[in-house]
Amino acid sequence: MTKEQVKFVLGTPMVNNAFNTKNWNYQYRYKTGKGQLIEKRLVAKFDENELLTEITGDYEPSEKFNVPIDEYVSDFDNTELSSDVVEEPPVIPAASKESDLWAIKVGEFSNAANVKRLRIQLEQAGYIVTTWPEQPAEGQPVSVFADSAETQEELQGQLEAIAELTKTNPIIAHLPQM
Repeated sequence: MTKEQVKFVLGTPMVNNAFNTKNWNYQYRYKTGKGQLIEKRLVAKFDENELLTEITGDYEPSEKFNVPIDEYVSDFDNTELSSDVVEEPPVIPAASKESDLWAIKVGEFSNAANVKRLRIQLEQAGYIVTTWPEQPAEGQPVSVFADSAETQEELQGQLEAIAELTKTNPIIAHLPQM
């Protein structure tokens, strides 16, 4: 990835070092839906051509870290999501009653490639992604959720960013119990 691509995915680095522009430092601090404070640090290291060569910190790089992005997502293209969005939400079985957590519901999709594309997009942007049901039956719609929180208000500020990223109309909904 180039520096611009890293900036698109992770945002502007937390600390700019005028003497060492080959390392970008990121520090993340957030509170989970259960109130636990999480802190993570990441250092992105670039070569003389301004290409990402290494990441260090509290993150384990994916096993596909060194695989070019074109190869990683070769099983689907970058066209718009196919029009398989389910207009009417499916009835959630009584056995999976709603939890106390809220999440951003990106949408419901019956096309597995769309679910995979959204998962990759959202995870690369730093969101925690949940799908329901986890093991859908053939042709069963899958709900895609991003992040979670104890209150709707905690998620409100993320709606617009997720809508822009995914080109969907996300809503805030209860996260089904898994």
